[in-house]
Amino acid sequence: MASTWARTRALERVVALGVAGLEDRDLRRRVLAVLGEVIGFDAYVWLLTDPVTAVGAAPLAQVPCMTELPALIKAKYATTVNRWTALQGQVPPAGLLSVAAAGDLARSRVWREVISRYGIGDVASVVFSDQYEPATPSRHDTGPVVLTLGDDLRITSRTAASQAWLDVLLPPGPDEQAVPASVYNVAAQLLAAEEGIDHHPAYARTHLAGGFWLTLRAARLSSGQKRPTYAGGGAAIVVSIEETSAADRLDLFSRAFGLTAREHELLSLLATGSDTRAMARQMSLSELTVQDHLKSIFTKTGARDRVTVLSRSLGTRR
Repeated sequence: MASTWARTRALERVVALGVAGLEDRDLRRRVLAVLGEVIGFDAYVWLLTDPVTAVGAAPLAQVPCMTELPALIKAKYATTVNRWTALQGQVPPAGLLSVAAAGDLARSRVWREVISRYGIGDVASVVFSDQYEPATPSRHDTGPVVLTLGDDLRITSRTAASQAWLDVLLPPGPDEQAVPASVYNVAAQLLAAEEGIDHHPAYARTHLAGGFWLTLRAARLSSGQKRPTYAGGGAAIVVSIEETSAADRLDLFSRAFGLTAREHELLSLLATGSDTRAMARQMSLSELTVQDHLKSIFTKTGARDRVTVLSRSLGTRR
């Protein structure tokens, strides 16, 4: 057990990393290295989630059961035991699997179906808020990206462009193939919603280290057309990957900087090219009040003017 001094020092180092302006994957790796000095653990999964749907994307993981990753993710989404969406409402938002299962780990679906075979003694889960960065210009369009999966989350088919996009979502190491964990996450959320485990929709928006946003969505193939079926007996699950829309980027930007509903509405009108007079008319405000809202937006986002805040929120170059 680490001393109080060691834990305090570790906290100070984590805080310093948080303001160092690191890319998200580098930040997470460094934080894990610090935590490993004061907390004993043998495996980890740290993923970012969409702030609206709470669906995971951009995972960073080192687990002994990588070959069973689809089954692990499916089980994690399909249980209420220490589910991150449930932990988020707790104080503190953390918990041990052994405690949540009242000492009987077999009550956990994740334990029963996957991790019990890998010598894992317990699982600690914690949920915390994270900041999203503004988008930057999009990449060249390489064609539609669509994958189909069975209820076991195994990919059964994909469009030609999908591999390149998966490599961007989760860059593989040398001589490795990208693991489509983000695809598994949205598909698992669809199954969880179908089973009544969680009500959030099956999509996630994720910011890439390369500087732009992607949206992943999962849905069933329409029952009105001929379709393949799988072991679960249902229609195939389809996951699409596309560049995040301007409206969604504005939503993420507003959430990241804590803009109020009024400020978000004003920013959305600003993005359409409305001037102060037009925004005042559409929002039923005085022009002075609009100016006050704009000043508040500039203060919260660190932008100096309208052009700068739009370039950051929409991912365009000034």
